[in-house]
Amino acid sequence: MNTENTRIVHAARIPRQNFDDVVIESSYDNTDHPDRKELEVSFAEAIKEVLHDKGKVLVPAFAVGRSQEMLSIMNAQKLKAKIVVDGMARAVNRIYVDQPDFIKTPKTFMKVFNTTLEITGWRDRRQAARRADIMVAPSGMLQGGTAMHYMGKLAMDERNAIFLVSFQVPGTGGAKLMETGFFTIKEMDVEVKAKVRHFDFSSHDGKTGLEAFLRGLKGKPDVYVIHGEPENCESLAQWARDELDLKATAPNEGDEFTV
Repeated sequence: MNTENTRIVHAARIPRQNFDDVVIESSYDNTDHPDRKELEVSFAEAIKEVLHDKGKVLVPAFAVGRSQEMLSIMNAQKLKAKIVVDGMARAVNRIYVDQPDFIKTPKTFMKVFNTTLEITGWRDRRQAARRADIMVAPSGMLQGGTAMHYMGKLAMDERNAIFLVSFQVPGTGGAKLMETGFFTIKEMDVEVKAKVRHFDFSSHDGKTGLEAFLRGLKGKPDVYVIHGEPENCESLAQWARDELDLKATAPNEGDEFTV
């Protein structure tokens, strides 16, 4: 859930009607995200710096949602660069174009779609690693996908950059890269020379947004807090009990409730 607008979708709205029961996530109840507009500018400026130094940028991104968001941000920030998209994100782009009612600004995304070069095969992919400026490719956690090809081509040049734009689950290639600076290429652990940065883009509300959503609910619904680390679930449930006087529960796996 996200109560903040993104480039692709409108913010979630607090419902006006009364509900008996509400199920809510708690992924980021322990933190807040950076200001979205400032983050977009920071991301674009970082890309410009790399391109100015004759480097290339790999943006590993989830195929659904995050790749489209990154392409839209780069368009909005008017980056003058040759941008390619690869992997399953290509098919998702076409679905977005075919289903314009489900995205915030269809005409703008059509412009993004028409100005992004789509990789059509291995010949394109090999050329893109040499000729493109920015490559957007799954997987977002560097666990596979076409991003792995570009990692192999870009990682050992200090002029290049790897910009991670999503949460990196511990144990994934992206998490390892962030924590150690090493990455597995051709079954060998190598120290990456390219710049590595993480930008905290998220499709989930932070603590402030989650609390504002619950505070804005009408009536006194029973609240079930899920989709988060156990401590986050319990923390948000406790806050709802203490601050809003709601009957709030952080269910355990296997718990049953009558609603």
